[in-house]
Amino acid sequence: QYGYVCAAFTPDGESTGLVYERALTAKITVEPLYSTRRFLQHILELAMGDILMPMSEYMDEPYSLGDNQRFLHLHTGVISAVITDLEAFVGRFRHIRRSRRINQHAYMMDRPDNNMLLIQCQEGLLTRPLVIASRQKEITASLTFDQALERGIIEYVALAEAYTMCTIAVDIDLFTPECTHIELTQASFLGIEAASVPYVTSEQGPRLSYFASQRKQIITSSCDPRRGAIQTTQLWTSMRNMVVPKTAKMIPGGGEGRGVPMTVAFLALPGNQEDAIIIKKSTVEFGALSISTVRTYVSEAAPANTTYSETFELPGKVLSRRNVSYNALEKDGMPRKGAYIKGGNIVIGKTRSTRKHFGPVQQNRTMLKRRDISIMSHKDESGLVVVSNVSKLPTGTRTEVSVSTTRHVIIGDKLSTDSAQKGVIGQIMPTEDCPFSMVTGCPVDLYVSPLSQTSRMTMNSKLSAITGKAVCASANLELGIDNQEFHKGNRAHIEECERVLSDAGFNKRGTEMFCDGRTGEMIEADVFTGIISYYRLNHLAAKKCHARSFGPKDIIHRQARERRRYHGNNKLRERRGVLFVLPFLPVFFFL
Repeated sequence: QYGYVCAAFTPDGESTGLVYERALTAKITVEPLYSTRRFLQHILELAMGDILMPMSEYMDEPYSLGDNQRFLHLHTGVISAVITDLEAFVGRFRHIRRSRRINQHAYMMDRPDNNMLLIQCQEGLLTRPLVIASRQKEITASLTFDQALERGIIEYVALAEAYTMCTIAVDIDLFTPECTHIELTQASFLGIEAASVPYVTSEQGPRLSYFASQRKQIITSSCDPRRGAIQTTQLWTSMRNMVVPKTAKMIPGGGEGRGVPMTVAFLALPGNQEDAIIIKKSTVEFGALSISTVRTYVSEAAPANTTYSETFELPGKVLSRRNVSYNALEKDGMPRKGAYIKGGNIVIGKTRSTRKHFGPVQQNRTMLKRRDISIMSHKDESGLVVVSNVSKLPTGTRTEVSVSTTRHVIIGDKLSTDSAQKGVIGQIMPTEDCPFSMVTGCPVDLYVSPLSQTSRMTMNSKLSAITGKAVCASANLELGIDNQEFHKGNRAHIEECERVLSDAGFNKRGTEMFCDGRTGEMIEADVFTGIISYYRLNHLAAKKCHARSFGPKDIIHRQARERRRYHGNNKLRERRGVLFVLPFLPVFFFL
């Protein structure tokens, strides 16, 4: 199924081998197709009569078919005729299909073992566009895909026809006279995710599957920060990738900045063991990879009735909860725009008055009881109020408050690259202590351990680092385009980048001498440095750390509730390890 399903992406675990992603140019037909009768009528109309023998005539004098003869089997399920000249029939059929006189997704499938030619046209068909070999010279730079499809330079070919009746050349350089079609791009066997990886042929196969999963976790700057009551996370700033595959232009949003290009040094230091990463403190202070989390709190108050009534207001001291703050609220129970709300405090003030009957029914005596039902913010989300609206609806009053929380990079956050070279921030090193380059006199943004590269075999990350460094040295973004000419390899492109680095005064291999910022001593080995775009994944340490001293309890057994989302705590289970550690906790705190 080359060119129809992604050859790189397959899930892990029990679902290994399942296909989750189509290839880059593959398409599933959804257009309304011609009926069976009209489809057959087109074939008979377009000069097919001289090479078609009716079945009634064949049954009068049956004979064994030759190599250039076939039974015509339409998708009606009935053998309708005998094809006396297979080559002429195939040529005419493709001609009327390319001229749009029949549906462009109709296809043929040859079955030589049964002497049968099957013609079908149906919805839900997996097809892909290919360049017709005899007309490939008509392609120009100004020609669009739709124009080429309309003129019959490109046609859609189904999977069955491609494997039984076509000879496809991967590239124009590999074209032979026997070829009937040419690929649009050499990356057509990859899916959308894998095709956006630069130097994909230098990547380990399983890492492409990991990257496809990680792309769903990348925090970008293109999302809408307010979408109802859904929490959204948005990157402050993003920049264009230094290295972009050629097929990225075919992908919606391809080549746009989803991360931040950073200078990286592959250097083993205390704090970046295995896949841990050391980041420079000034890089964090400048706001690199900083994000904002916007959560919208929505509450509605129904109109008053005979049973209860709800009101948005600032609860009094008698009704107020303990251990929470109402300082950000106005008298109407709404916070002012720009107010700072600490995590775990009240966002929307709201009270409910309930009318209860007591005493004999004949006396109709009632009692009014009020209680606080205010909305509290999440304990790990402290920020500024960006939206504070009150709307009057026929069903009552609706309030909407959005709180924006700023999250800078902290220890424990996870970063990744296009090569699925993920890592966790292990240390935020002061700028004055960072090793610095003797060529530029500046420290780099990230320090990655070389040991994290050997087992993963992500050679394309090294090629991207050299290419990104050459792009910045020459200020030429065209140098960072990966042409994805897989049959030629990447040697010529990398040699061009090496020449640019040599002209700019850098080592063509990408290595530099570094000096330790703490001791002032030179580091003996050369350090490989480059520029790689890093993404911040939605695995934030601030959202996973949790501790509490008080909080809600279970209504049944009056114990602290579990799970962090309910402001619960982690219970100490009766396990040997826990029971052994508990008596020694005072000693650990003392040490």
